[in-house]
Amino acid sequence: MIKTALFSLVTCALGTSSALANDYSVSSNLTLTSDYVFRGVSQTNEDPAIQGGFDLALENGWYAGVWASNVGFGEGSTEADIYAGWSQSLNDEWALDFGVIRYLYPSGNGVGAEFNYNEIYTNITFRDFNLNIVYSDDYFGTGVDSFYYVAGDYGYQFTEKWSVNLHAGLNQFDSENELTQFLGAAPTTDDAYWDWSVTLNYSLTDSISLDLGYIDTDIDKQSCVEICDGRMVVSLSSSF
Repeated sequence: MIKTALFSLVTCALGTSSALANDYSVSSNLTLTSDYVFRGVSQTNEDPAIQGGFDLALENGWYAGVWASNVGFGEGSTEADIYAGWSQSLNDEWALDFGVIRYLYPSGNGVGAEFNYNEIYTNITFRDFNLNIVYSDDYFGTGVDSFYYVAGDYGYQFTEKWSVNLHAGLNQFDSENELTQFLGAAPTTDDAYWDWSVTLNYSLTDSISLDLGYIDTDIDKQSCVEICDGRMVVSLSSSF
């Protein structure tokens, strides 16, 4: 079902771009970070990462993009994401975003393909609050029938250059065994975990920002081999 939805969205978004060749914008981004942390868990074994992507957005709300980062699943391993969706502001306060994303893990040692998976997502934004809801039927290649991620974010702008983002998310698995398989470590006695973060942002220029964040989870630290414990993460990001 998710693969069909992904194909349909990408085809619709890219097909529409041909008809509206003069009504689109292209943007790109580049990030250097001290640790690639995804939903509270380090993807680089606490090592630095370089990340970047490209986005195509149409005036009617459709968009598509690609994004990549190095990860620590094997020597020379990489994460490459492709996504497409539709986003629209309803008024000055409300906005909606629906889409599908495919996570790919091509790897130099051949182990990455087993992690490939898809997600359907939606974002509901009200003023400075954002609600993110995600569903996957094979999360991280674990064979889980239904994984859900529900997260809330709140952003506050102190000054023209300083802002802060507060984040909390619930990662819900079908069973304790599936969470254990996802962590790839000691058994857990839970079928869900929380991740949260507090990030301070400083705008160096209109397109370059410096972020300092504290990220943590409530996972038993013996269950994740130190890849989900509390940590400080520093990132330098640029969009152009």
